[in-house]
Amino acid sequence: MEEGSKPSSYVVTKMKIKEFVEAIGDKNPLYTDERYARKTRFGGIIAPPTFVITCNFWVPEEEPDFNRELGGASVILHGEQEFEYFQPIRAGDTLTFKTKVVDKYTKTGKTGLLNFIVRETVYRNRFGEKVVVGRSTIIVRKEG
Repeated sequence: MEEGSKPSSYVVTKMKIKEFVEAIGDKNPLYTDERYARKTRFGGIIAPPTFVITCNFWVPEEEPDFNRELGGASVILHGEQEFEYFQPIRAGDTLTFKTKVVDKYTKTGKTGLLNFIVRETVYRNRFGEKVVVGRSTIIVRKEG
């Protein structure tokens, strides 16, 4: 639908994975114990499935087209999130990702018109392999 954001990159470190699993309370040793992780089919520490969401918090905000979509919005709600997985995310990977708007539609709710914006982010590892595709739906209501 739209060209999307400029590609951004994020270096996945063991420390960031550890911070994430501590924040969500996940005690799986696959994410923090190198000795344990090396013995698994992954051969080392990997990140939990939803780790990619943290990438959005560690890169500069540069989505003027998306921000323009929200112009004048008085209520913004995160309506839905889904992930499709292709490869594990490994400590040491550099993820490159780009977000684009793939759908827009309007529905009438109890409070009036609601605009839905569906965004898709494709994450690739340092080899250019697709690791995750994330899709999120943002609901925007303008008052007045």
